[in-house]
Amino acid sequence: SAAFESSHEAGSNMRNVVLITAVLLAGCGRPDATAPATVPQTEPAGARVPPPTQLVLAVSSMQPFVGAVIDVTAQVVDTAGRAVAPPQVRWSAQPASAVRLDSQHQLPLGAMARITVLEAGPVEITATAEGKVAIVRLVVPALPPETPALVVERFALHRVTDGNDRGYVMPLLTLREPTGRASVELIGVSASVPTAPPLAGCVTSRTWEPGMTADAFGLSYGDPEFGFGPFDDEDFPLGPIEVVLIVRTANGAVGSIRLSQTMGLSDVTTSIPTTPWTRGIACP
Repeated sequence: SAAFESSHEAGSNMRNVVLITAVLLAGCGRPDATAPATVPQTEPAGARVPPPTQLVLAVSSMQPFVGAVIDVTAQVVDTAGRAVAPPQVRWSAQPASAVRLDSQHQLPLGAMARITVLEAGPVEITATAEGKVAIVRLVVPALPPETPALVVERFALHRVTDGNDRGYVMPLLTLREPTGRASVELIGVSASVPTAPPLAGCVTSRTWEPGMTADAFGLSYGDPEFGFGPFDDEDFPLGPIEVVLIVRTANGAVGSIRLSQTMGLSDVTTSIPTTPWTRGIACP
């Protein structure tokens, strides 16, 4: 009979009563209310809010020098420090003249920029990715502190004359590792002579093993790999010759060896450097 409804029908009627009562109560005292009832928004099942992330930078050397090449790596990481996605990074520097962006690479879990330092002083390198910004601040000294890591055994000038009797000159430096216990790497060199523009911020990679004695520069197919020229006899660069070597010890410390000497004809030699280096010197 009509007095006995199924549980489904009874539940349905009861929901209708509750719904009608809720609507009446909502409009009670406000017969002119026309605004629709607000329905709460709920997150879809299975959806999750992504964890907060930040952009972080790492620098291959916090002791850069003018002419040094450094790598800056950018990663987007979560609160646990885990890299979550390889970002597309835009790089910039302030002042822009202080560094040069040589290349940039996408890594499996980040991005890397290879940068050459061009000027001494403070510099900011900025990475921007996914709306996030990270900055690394460096102070580039004009020169690293002086170091006795290598001893200068000889400082002279090597001269080569071409077929037109024009001369090329190269600082001839013989260096010795004095302790017999440590290796030392030559990573940069600058030099200046009279009557020629200076060579500054040149980079290389040459290692002196413990106790080793070797010439810093060699010949490449008979020509000085690091030097000045060509010169005529009347403007051959005799006078104050300055050379700065940048070295790195086995524990990572960077230092400089600074040489300055007034050269005369007695300091010029045609003897061939004894060490045949195979890695070149790159100057900006």
